[in-house]
Amino acid sequence: HALALDSTLASAHTALAMAGMHSWHWADAEVEHKRAIAVDPSDAAAHLQYGRFLWYRRRDAEARAEWLHARELDPYSGVVSAWIALHLVNNGQDQEGLQETRRAFELDSMSLVVSQMGSRIYLYAGRPREAMRLAQGILGSPPPFVGMFAFVLGRAGDLAAARTMALDLVRSASRTWFAH
Repeated sequence: HALALDSTLASAHTALAMAGMHSWHWADAEVEHKRAIAVDPSDAAAHLQYGRFLWYRRRDAEARAEWLHARELDPYSGVVSAWIALHLVNNGQDQEGLQETRRAFELDSMSLVVSQMGSRIYLYAGRPREAMRLAQGILGSPPPFVGMFAFVLGRAGDLAAARTMALDLVRSASRTWFAH
């Protein structure tokens, strides 16, 4: 509806792209991401989300370029820094990634996304204690964030707790999704 009113809304194109991405309609998602950036090249969120798309499609160098551009447009985004940090750690640049993670927390220590990603980054950098500490702050949050805590628990070696948490999530989702 928003695009029917104004086809130059980058955020509306980004929303459509995200919907396509989350329903695995990759070609449609890419078209909408590119439209978002074309109508407003200065929209940091459009570049951030297009970077995520590229990351999921295993186009890492392009993803990093989008995130670096997003950081130029919005140097105060902790979420952008967290994505850059994840990219660095996944490419063997642990120290740089951890430094960027610290930057993300300095910018936005209250963000669930930054906490979730920070826990993954510390885990991938071989620092499971820090990963667990961050992941514990996610408890009581929406299911995707709690799911990350279960993932961190499992990767850190507590498989029984991870299994229990994952089963609890499945049970609660089943009650919620099928109750209607």
